[in-house]
Amino acid sequence: VAAPNIRREVLTGLGKANPEFAELVRTSLFIFDDIATRISAKDIPQVVKNIDYEQLLKALAHAKADGSSETVEFIISSLPKRMGESMLEDIQNAQELDSEEGDRAINSLISVLQAMNEKGELKLL
Repeated sequence: VAAPNIRREVLTGLGKANPEFAELVRTSLFIFDDIATRISAKDIPQVVKNIDYEQLLKALAHAKADGSSETVEFIISSLPKRMGESMLEDIQNAQELDSEEGDRAINSLISVLQAMNEKGELKLL
């Protein structure tokens, strides 16, 4: 699985060369930053139940440090208040990850989302 920044670069370049094809590729791919726009907030609690909590924390902490705060905030705000507050505190206290470990955690979350989509447990928008 390609690192998220490589996917972004490829899609950006493809978008300049062939915008229509880039949009087809973009809709068939799913990256971390798509969570806020392609998953319903009501599905987020179920997603959280389907992934190892430590992996999720690593993914969210890495994403937040990597500039994806909007998506992290979408996930947190889509959870019940107490759970979201607890998770936010855990993210703030998480150890800094190297890029490779953080990308693996994000890819793990994406894999869970794709599996849930394939099983019909959530629908990508």
